[in-house]
Amino acid sequence: MQYRKTTMNRVNMLRNTERSKDSVAHYIDTAQKLTTDSEREQREKQHLCTSCYYIPRVSGSAVSSRPCMGCSVVIQHGSTNVPELCLDCAKKYELCRQCGGDIKLRVRRSKWPEGSEK
Repeated sequence: MQYRKTTMNRVNMLRNTERSKDSVAHYIDTAQKLTTDSEREQREKQHLCTSCYYIPRVSGSAVSSRPCMGCSVVIQHGSTNVPELCLDCAKKYELCRQCGGDIKLRVRRSKWPEGSEK
């Protein structure tokens, strides 16, 4: 794909500078939320790790489904970003419902669960 040359003028440069400033502000805000976990209560209700709660994911607009990696019950979702676990298994195994990782981001858990292979 060939793009046409951008005009070097004040309006374009100002717009691009503002867009970059907004982007930096967004990342700083996200970093603060990750650090302070300011919405912890809401995040825990949804049973999501800090990454899955605060960092948005790109997904397609199509109703999708997948079997829960714990119990194999089919999870229906309104986009292609289908959670890995049903809420019951996420709570039972202390895992993030969305990504299936440890809810507290612990990598040295002494016991990792194993689900069904159905």
